[in-house]
Amino acid sequence: YGSVPGLKVLAPYDSEDARGLMKAAIRDPDPVIFLENELLYGTAFPVTPQVLDKDFLLPIGKAKIMRPGKHITLVSFSKMVGFCLKAAEELAAVGIEAEERTLPDAYMASPPG
Repeated sequence: YGSVPGLKVLAPYDSEDARGLMKAAIRDPDPVIFLENELLYGTAFPVTPQVLDKDFLLPIGKAKIMRPGKHITLVSFSKMVGFCLKAAEELAAVGIEAEERTLPDAYMASPPG
C-alpha cells in the first residue's frame, strides 16, 4: 500500500500510537489505511493521562524516538519496534547506546518515486 501515490499507510506499535494516529487518520482529508498487527492485541502497554485526553493526537509523518542513544539508530514500525527495543537492550549490555525510532507511517519507509 505504501507505494500508492496519495495514500497514507499507518502501522502503530503501542496504545499511544494507535489512539493518536487513529484520531489523526479520521481527521485527515486524504485517504488513510490503518494497519494493526493482531499479534500485538494481547500486549499491555503503559498509558499516560496525556494519551487519555480527548484532544490527544499524533502527527502523521513524524517519527517518534522510543529510546535515546548515541552510537547507532534502529528504525522500525509496528511489531518490529518491540524487537528493536529488545535489541537495543542487548546492545546496551555491551556498551553500545542504540537509539530506536518508530515510523508510524509505512509510507515513510518506502523510497520516493
